[in-house]
Amino acid sequence: MENNSNGLVVVLSRNYSTGLSVVRSLGSAGYKVDLVASAFGSGRSELVSCSKYVNESVEIVSKKVKDGDDIELLEALLDYRGKYDQKPVLFPTDDYTTSIMDLNKSLLDDIFVMPEIIGGGDGSMTHSMDKRVQSELAKKAGLLIPKEWVFSLEEEIVIPDDMVYPCFCKPIESVTGYKHEMKMCEDKEDLQSHLHRLRRIFDKRSILVQEFLEIDNEIDLSGVCLDQEIIIPAVIKKTQVAQYERGVTLAGKVVDNEEIAEIWDGVIAMMKSFHYFGMFDMEFNIVGDKLYFNEVNLRSGGPNYSYFKSGVNLPALFVKEALGERHTPEEEKVTSLGKHFIYEKVAWDDYLNGMITKQQLNELIDRADIRLLFDDDDPAPGDYFKARIKRRKLSMRKKKVKKFIKRRIFPPLRRIKHFLAGYPQAYRKNDRDPNSEVPRILVSGRNYSTNLTIARSLGKAGYEVEVLRIFQVRPKKKNVMKKLKPDAYSKYIKAYYVCVSQRRSRRIVKRMKRIADPDRKMLLIPADDLIANIIDDYMDELSEYYYLPNINETPREINKLMSKEYQKKLAAECGLPLVGSCVISTRDGQFEIPDSVNYPCFIKPNISRFSSKSRMRVCNSEEELRQTLEDFSRKKNIEMLVEDYMDIDKEYSLLGLSTREGVVAPGFFVATHGGQQEHRGVAVTGQLLPCREHQPLISNLIKFVESLGFEGLFDIDLIETKDGKMYFIEINMRFGASGYAVTECGVNLPGMYADYVLKGKPIDLNASIDDNCCTFISEKVMIEEYVKSRISAADMRRMMKEVDVHFVKNEDDKAAYRHFSKFYPISRVMRVAQRYWDKRKEERAKQREAERLAEEQRLAAEALAVESAVPADEDISTANENIQPVHDEEIVTKPAVAEPDEADELLDDVSDASDAADDAGEPVDKDDDRDDPDDLKDDIDDDLDDDDDDVDEDV
Repeated sequence: MENNSNGLVVVLSRNYSTGLSVVRSLGSAGYKVDLVASAFGSGRSELVSCSKYVNESVEIVSKKVKDGDDIELLEALLDYRGKYDQKPVLFPTDDYTTSIMDLNKSLLDDIFVMPEIIGGGDGSMTHSMDKRVQSELAKKAGLLIPKEWVFSLEEEIVIPDDMVYPCFCKPIESVTGYKHEMKMCEDKEDLQSHLHRLRRIFDKRSILVQEFLEIDNEIDLSGVCLDQEIIIPAVIKKTQVAQYERGVTLAGKVVDNEEIAEIWDGVIAMMKSFHYFGMFDMEFNIVGDKLYFNEVNLRSGGPNYSYFKSGVNLPALFVKEALGERHTPEEEKVTSLGKHFIYEKVAWDDYLNGMITKQQLNELIDRADIRLLFDDDDPAPGDYFKARIKRRKLSMRKKKVKKFIKRRIFPPLRRIKHFLAGYPQAYRKNDRDPNSEVPRILVSGRNYSTNLTIARSLGKAGYEVEVLRIFQVRPKKKNVMKKLKPDAYSKYIKAYYVCVSQRRSRRIVKRMKRIADPDRKMLLIPADDLIANIIDDYMDELSEYYYLPNINETPREINKLMSKEYQKKLAAECGLPLVGSCVISTRDGQFEIPDSVNYPCFIKPNISRFSSKSRMRVCNSEEELRQTLEDFSRKKNIEMLVEDYMDIDKEYSLLGLSTREGVVAPGFFVATHGGQQEHRGVAVTGQLLPCREHQPLISNLIKFVESLGFEGLFDIDLIETKDGKMYFIEINMRFGASGYAVTECGVNLPGMYADYVLKGKPIDLNASIDDNCCTFISEKVMIEEYVKSRISAADMRRMMKEVDVHFVKNEDDKAAYRHFSKFYPISRVMRVAQRYWDKRKEERAKQREAERLAEEQRLAAEALAVESAVPADEDISTANENIQPVHDEEIVTKPAVAEPDEADELLDDVSDASDAADDAGEPVDKDDDRDDPDDLKDDIDDDLDDDDDDVDEDV
């Protein structure tokens, strides 16, 4: 056990400027200082750890976590248990580390002396940081506070009639909140939009909305609270507040307490009511001649180093009291007032993000008497910061050059490249004409086949069509077939865009807003569940630019209906025949299986927009169902629909259009050859049938759709069992590629929808397809099934000849199929490579199974040895002799396709071939370079990583 006679202080830091000021203050007072730094990224704590006052340091890299469960940070603190003869003082310097300490108070109490609420338990400080609690205490102490309202983001947002505008939004809890959540809202629509935006990101939180005050200035006061003894040596008057990191002090000066003489008694009374032991930081807003309480933080404030430079060492004063010594009255007194300080990091952030000029930055630095990062007695942190700024400046220059190239040089080069490649939209005649009487429509989705067929239907109806192709991630080598872009070559598509979303909905929304027509609204048609979800989720933003599918023009109602459980509830109310089902949700890998589940059962995601069809499968027993759910929930929480297993004979889809005038469903199709695994429920080939074949079920389905209040294209999935019974499965609030077969049979539903929305034409509720029962094929599903060796080349040739309607091949639009057909040779190579990958996967599975059996046999032998009192080694060796060895040739079959090195070469050849076939290159980008409005989620993400500009990417 080490001697701790001089007093050890363990500083907890996530904000490096505050942590550095505390480290320097304590080190200058002669205390031994250890640093435990919580950092979002590796190396983020080096600025503090390089201080000469740091004895030892450890960096814990982690994102913010809820409920104090930062295990690694806690383990670093628990390492101090029993290490010193006197308890060290634990000194958190920001909201996050304070909450970790506070929520684990009982665990750390026997190791450290800590700031605390006297007599409080775990979480008592975090509770006191709630702005609702603080507002009540401020009122009781006689302090002024603005009018305020609290909105729970878990509930439907309803704006009260007494709301005052403008108003200001901010997080209730500083610990889990972001500065970017703060926003001034001018009116009800602005407030609703911001709250809905927050709800999409933080749906389990509450937001505080306050009356907006025309603030003339802000003051900040730091001090030490010793339960009923409150020490406030001086006041900080802010002279400049940061613009980039909103609300943070950029510069200020230390002034006398006379500045708050009128509220002094209220401040003391409020701080006493906390019964708090530790440092605090309190903020007030100056509005005219009044002071309004803003918030109090139960930890050290950002600019507290300015107090130290003015003669009073608040961190050392608190530590002295924590170690059982009494401070002297002289230690409370500021020796010099009026000193100006600057927080260099915040100032440089404003400059690098264009908020202030270089001249303004230099003036602020020259005027400062105190710099929070640069100090002659401890130069290393300042030097580190200077080097970091140099790197940031270089990075910013590179970004500007890169942006210039992307925005100014690439577009003309792309146009030339695409002109040579044969893209129809590369011609100038296809540019938007603001004087044109022909409206434009945007079709967006991940599936090139659906994009193409909807665009063709609209083009044949006389509309100009643009397509936004979505890639969640860049296609990998194993997904060469996703590089197909036949939709880019269609003569009906006037502009073609690509967005690699990186699984961030916000990127797609920004892209849609950028490519919107500035002169008039366009109709936006989703081609898959993901885009339908995003359109509905961001309806309040996108409705300014587009006409959108909707349910009663209410945001998030379509998403609500995407739940299969909710669909079944509504369908049952309309009397539709349903398969018995229930929903099983997992949380942290835990779940319960209801007794009502019948076996065998069929499981699939309750909401399919973010899930793969590969998660659909049959489970023959409870054990199999439990194992499957455990496998699926290993990485994230899931919600699965469990249905009674039905012996399906046929699968159907009803295609239609729903408007306020009524619902038209001219026909449905039956899948004659369905896909497997990831294509389960998707038709490779199908046959179109008139609706009268299944009356009155079709009439009941139409009544069901009418009851939803939906406006847009839809399709309904049905199944028919071996005994001839029909069941409703689900409704999709978007159109599939199969809808093109309806168009070819004389009923153009996308065109009818566009006529209704853009031209006000009534829909033909009696439209129906004829009785010729045309057949169709999806070449996309066909070629992907071929690559997976589920159908043969002969099957493909036969299918292509036998059907009436092709989704890609079209005599009036030949260029799309010319591009598609270039991938036939590549598909043959991919088929060989896929067989190799599948065989390797199977071999690994066999190897794991063999290892599992061997381990079970070993454990059984050990148990037998113990029971028979025979030495374990002898018994195990005997048992092992009886175990049939698993020979290599039984486990690993020699690849019949390619050796590993050959497979790599094969893969490179495939990639090269796909690049050659994909000679169209990157799609045309008609980006108008308009600035987007401020966006909360992008601001947060930009704080965490460097975000590239949202321009077309070469996929």
